[in-house]
Amino acid sequence: MGTDEQDASGLTLQALASETGVEPRTIRSYVEKGVIPGPESLGRGARYPRETLDRLKVLQLLRDANRAFAARG
Repeated sequence: MGTDEQDASGLTLQALASETGVEPRTIRSYVEKGVIPGPESLGRGARYPRETLDRLKVLQLLRDANRAFAARG
């Protein structure tokens, strides 16, 4: 991942999607619903707080655990 996608000021939407496998539209939906923090700036170069990456990873773990549980069902 290049420094233009991830640096001390945060991560781009594309960097978050690449790191987590979560589609950009899903990330935007989570922001709209207040599940994760929104970007610290607006526009094409918007940067999301670094904590957003951790939250998305936790959401993935929960989603995967729910699917595994449901499959046993």
